[in-house]
Amino acid sequence: MGYEAWEPYQYTGLDQKAAGLDIELISAVAKNMGCQIVTKQGAWMDLVQQLRDGKIDMVAGASRTAAREQFALFSAPYRQEQFQLFVLTSKSASMPESTLSEFIDKGHKIGIISEYFYGDEFGALYQEPAKKAAFVEASLGELNIARLLDGDIDGMLEDSFVARSMLRRKGLSDQIGHQGIALQSNDVYVMFSKVSVPESRVLQFNQALKNIRNSGEYMLIVDKYQQ
Repeated sequence: MGYEAWEPYQYTGLDQKAAGLDIELISAVAKNMGCQIVTKQGAWMDLVQQLRDGKIDMVAGASRTAAREQFALFSAPYRQEQFQLFVLTSKSASMPESTLSEFIDKGHKIGIISEYFYGDEFGALYQEPAKKAAFVEASLGELNIARLLDGDIDGMLEDSFVARSMLRRKGLSDQIGHQGIALQSNDVYVMFSKVSVPESRVLQFNQALKNIRNSGEYMLIVDKYQQ
């Protein structure tokens, strides 16, 4: 299983082992299946390519798209995510826009992560050449924070839990905050390589996911990260 640095969902703990909500949930599912996962950290773009090539079997935290269905199988949804726009708090009062389109029309640049799927609203804007130019790609969320502080971008799209975790860890919660724009919530899936994982294995995974939901184990894990 490939994972990226995306706290609190996926990250390497102080003991140098994979940790986070996604890691715990997938480990619980694997245990229910009678399996054990072996983890490998990497950048998201690299992990997607390795999954496409069959060099890794699965990644968590994925959105389901038609393009990815060409090379991947998907589990049942196992959680939801919502991306929000974060800006410098010192400038938030001068940024009253209520949609991404309005924000871009004001000439603002928005930091995003390469190969992330932010939902249909973002996707529609990204298909417009004039709007697409406003999006600045990065390999890591931390790079977007640095660019925001340096003034290279005016806002960044990030998962609400991830952003607050990063900002709290870096002591930047007073300098960067939610502007007010939030994209619609999206289902999140485990993505499996078509090269190395048979569809029957994905069905077993889905049944095990249902099992841990029914037993209450799922919510015990999730509740730890909502405190």
